[in-house]
Amino acid sequence: PFKLGVSVGGGGGGGGAPPECTLHAALNILSSHFCNKSASPETRAGLASAYVGLLSGLPRGLREQHALWVMGHTLDLAEATAGAPAALPAAATVLRRGLSANLSERAQLSLARALTAAIARQADASAAVLLLALREMAWLLLALGDSAGEVV
Repeated sequence: PFKLGVSVGGGGGGGGAPPECTLHAALNILSSHFCNKSASPETRAGLASAYVGLLSGLPRGLREQHALWVMGHTLDLAEATAGAPAALPAAATVLRRGLSANLSERAQLSLARALTAAIARQADASAAVLLLALREMAWLLLALGDSAGEVV
């Protein structure tokens, strides 16, 4: 798996909650369908909407507590579905609309720092994962504006 921060187990990067967390379990259920080889582009788009709805409905503090784990989980989705039709745009939607756009500036900075370090450590990651990670990094830096200088 794509590791961000300290790993706490079970399908995704690091971040602040135990592996038996209900949110993690719900996202793992969605991922089992998202990663299904027979999933159509429409199915993946629908599952991406479900991810966005679930993540957007969380209180900000809870979403920020789980941000690193969700980022790692979504990058793992990209790895598992590399080459599948519409998988990369669906995963990008989860990150942009479900996670990053709903974080405070402080949490976006933290996520950008963790993502920068993870990209530097994992140059051997698949092209799909690197593309998604770099795309999300670009969105975070644009959203942060003048604060983006604090990432490095």
